[in-house]
Formats: sequence, C-alpha cells, structure tokens
Amino acid sequence: MKTLHTTKNCNYRKFLHKQLKHGKISGQFYRFLCKNFPYRLTCRAIDMNVRKVMGGKINESTAINILKEKEKDEMKRQAEMYKSNIECRNKISEKKTAKKFTTAEDVGRDISGRRTTPYTKPLLSIESVYDKDIAKISNRAKQKYLELIEEKFNANKISRKVYNHAVLFVKKCMRENLYLPTRFKSSFYKVYDNDGYNIHSREVEFFAYFKLAFSKTHKYSIYKQQIR
Repeated sequence: MKTLHTTKNCNYRKFLHKQLKHGKISGQFYRFLCKNFPYRLTCRAIDMNVRKVMGGKINESTAINILKEKEKDEMKRQAEMYKSNIECRNKISEKKTAKKFTTAEDVGRDISGRRTTPYTKPLLSIESVYDKDIAKISNRAKQKYLELIEEKFNANKISRKVYNHAVLFVKKCMRENLYLPTRFKSSFYKVYDNDGYNIHSREVEFFAYFKLAFSKTHKYSIYKQQIR
C-alpha cells in the first residue's frame, strides 16, 4: 500500500491508526481509505463517514459503498495526483544521481548535455613568481635582522627605546615590502658598537634618522625607495 501520507507526516492517518489499534475501525476499512485516497485523507466525506462508523450509525461496508459512489471523482483525481507526484520525484532523483555519477563521455558536459570548457587555473606569470621569491628572501633577511636587534638588546648593547624603534622600523619595512636602507643599518650599528664614543650622541643621531625615514617628503624617506 503506497501512499504519500504516513503516520509521521499526516495527523489524520495517525488518528485512524490509533482507532484501528483500539478496535474502533477494522483493518479492511483502514486499508480501503489509505489505498483509495493515496494523496490526502483530509476530505470532509472521509471524516464524516469515519465518525458515523465510530458512532455506530452505519456499518463499515455501507460507508465503503457510499464513498465509492459519491467520491468516485475524488478517488480518481487523487490517483492521478499521486502518480504525477511519484513521477516528479523519480525525475528529481535521476538528476541528482546523474550529477553524482558521470561516465567518461559525460565529462565536460552540463546537465542539458551541452559541451562545456573545463576550468583551468591561470598560470602565474614569470614576473609574479620572481617577485614572490624575492619578497620571501627579503623577509628572511629582515627576520634575521630582528634576531640581531633582540640579541643586542639582551646583551645590554642598546637601550629599550632604541630596541623599540628598531623593531618598529624593520616590521614596517616587512609589511610595506620595502628593503632595509643602508643608512638605517649603519646608524643602528653605530649605536651598539660605539667604540668609546658618546652613546647619547649616537642615539640622538639614530632617532633623528628614524623621524626623517618615516617622513613622506624627506630625501631619506623609506616611501621614496623602489618597492622590492
């Protein structure tokens, strides 16, 4: 007995099944209703005759004959709707299956059978690959310079203020993909390797360059250099 309604998705079917268990209706009457009204059971004629049977006003065979005579068109309509619904479901399942399982002939065709061009990932140009490699090498060098700054700070060769400024400078160049200027390296070198000179004057020189390097207009500006 194949129907669209079940005890899970139809409350009236669930109600009839409950009355069947309690002995209010027979299995023959229950099967007749489900088989001849496969699309839906929520019809006024069905509800009225079921209540009459349960109330003892008519017997089940009389109710079956009444439904066969008066609801003949409804039974035919529901049979056609049930058949149409099943066909639609089968077509949908076939399309889903076709998407999952394709043969060698179907590769490169869409669902309508038209030939499609497979997507190919565009190749990177030689220039872009070269630029990425250069950027990686440059960042490795800057990372090593950060380690050098950390080493000099741990060895008490530079002050906390110089350390903070130097780290900020290198990380800025890493984010902007800029190379470390030679003037920055030489200025930082003079701070941690002062050779007996006045450390204060070397730090003043370093901070002065730091300020000029972050300027947009000065000739020492890091933004004026060619991006690498």
